[in-house]
Parts: sequence; C-alpha cells; structure tokens
Amino acid sequence: MHGTQSPIAAPCTHCGANTPSKRLEGARGAVLTCGACGGRYLADWGQSYSEALYDYYGDPEWLALASAYDPLTEQRYVALLDAFARRVPGRSVLDVGCGVGHFVHTASQRGWNARGIELSSAAVNFCQSHGVPVTQTDLFSAELEANSWDVCTLFEVLEHLPEPQAFLARTVELTRPGGLVYVTVPNIASLDARVQGRDWTAINPEHLSYFTPQTLGRLLRGAGLKPLDMTSRNVSGMTLRKLVGRSAPPPALETASVAEALAPYHADQRLRARIEGSPVLRAAKATVNGVLGAFGLGSALVALSVKPT
Repeated sequence: MHGTQSPIAAPCTHCGANTPSKRLEGARGAVLTCGACGGRYLADWGQSYSEALYDYYGDPEWLALASAYDPLTEQRYVALLDAFARRVPGRSVLDVGCGVGHFVHTASQRGWNARGIELSSAAVNFCQSHGVPVTQTDLFSAELEANSWDVCTLFEVLEHLPEPQAFLARTVELTRPGGLVYVTVPNIASLDARVQGRDWTAINPEHLSYFTPQTLGRLLRGAGLKPLDMTSRNVSGMTLRKLVGRSAPPPALETASVAEALAPYHADQRLRARIEGSPVLRAAKATVNGVLGAFGLGSALVALSVKPT
C-alpha cells in the first residue's frame, strides 16, 4: 500500500494481524496481502460481508439451475469416493457446507454413511425435500461428536470464512485419527487470476479469505493435518476466451439476474462436456492440468490430508 492510509476495518483472516502490504483490485472487491503471514483476504470484509449475500439460496430460479446435478460432476465425485475408500477402512463422510447436497447424494447412493451440514435453510429444505441427508447444523455444535468421521470434505468453503484456521481445526477434531480431510478452494495464484485480472470472478464479497498453494499448505499443517497430496487444476473457459480475445466482462454483481450470474459457470460446463466427449480433448486437458499442477497455476487448489494417529 502506498502513502498514509487509515487502518483497514478488518484484520487478516489468516493470522489476525492488521499489516496489509499489497492491494489487488478486482471489479467486485479488493484483496489485501498480509505483511505478517502472507495470507490474502478481502479488504474491509468486516464491513462488506452480509448474510444477505447468500439470499440466492432461496431463489427458485437458482435452485432449479443448481439442483440439476451435473453428470460429469457426479463421475468426479464417484472417482473421489473410490480414492477415499482405498485409504480409510470405514465409509462415513461428513460434507461441511454442502450447499444443495450433490456430493452427499452421490456418497449415499454409493453406500457411504453420508451426512451434509449447511447453514442456509433454503438449501437444507431443498435437500431434505429430495431425501438427501442434510441438516442445518453449525460446525461448532456440540451435536457433532469428535473423532466420528472417516472423511470430512470442504468443497469451496474455506474462502467464505473470516477464521478459516479455527474452522478447519474443528473439522479435524471431528475426523477420526487416520481419517481424511479433503479441501478445495479457488487459487489466487492461478492462471485465471493472472489473465482475468480485475474480472476474475472469485474476488467478490462472498469470499473473505484467499489462498495460494503456500498459504493453504500452512493452514492445513497449522490445523494439525499431514498433507498427502496438493495440486492445482483446470483453467476456466473465460480465461481461454480472453487469451484469444473473445471474452466479455462479467455482469455487475448488484444488477445481475441469477441466470446472468451463472452464465459463466454454465458456459464452462458446456466446454467441459465437449472436452469429456472427445478423447483428443481429454488427452489435451490431462496435459494442460499436468502443466498447471506443476507450476501451481490451476484455477482450483485441491488438497487431501490425513489426521495423524
């Protein structure tokens, strides 16, 4: 940061310090880098964050779009569950912040003792109306017993939190010794972030904490986990289109309809389906993911860790 500025309203979500050293401007917010720990976090998150940001969970249009479980995602979940099964003897899994319950549904269908917890009443009502075992339960509730789950998953959850370290430590507490914790978060060091710049949609008021491979690894170890595998993967269609000069900026967050806000996601899903339908494109994707993973440039950080016995 340059010159003299008044202190920011909120401290670093990673370590609690109030010593920002850099500022990255996005179209929907700004991200600060902590001078003490290197963690990145939404500027003034204490003032900009609001529960109303999650009102879309109650929007019938959003639920209709989100609840159409994607078959390619289903395949990925099945492969992931099979990978878990090779590492743990039991078949219990807790999905933390499970949204509309796609992973919980898949795990249940595959014979796992699966449960999801979610704070959005609209999402929970949707899951329960479709027979998906999801409850509106706070992670820190005494109802959840320590050392109870073979696997705990957090799909794109930690970035929404003002204290990801404490949240992850509680997840570890719920996991059995020798059990697994699986985490995915957006990668602020990704090719997506570098190419899209201000238009990178992961910078927004919903996301309070931001991660690089280094800061995510530190978070995992700080919570008492032993990382088994961490990689980054994928590049968004928006980045590919921008690289060839065919991109358009995302719609303004304040005025976008649900359909407009989800349009980039659905465009990526169509591209993904096209790739998966072609052996040549699948091979190309595997090569690209290998390169992205080697340099930590994938759009998503994916980490599998074990709780020591």
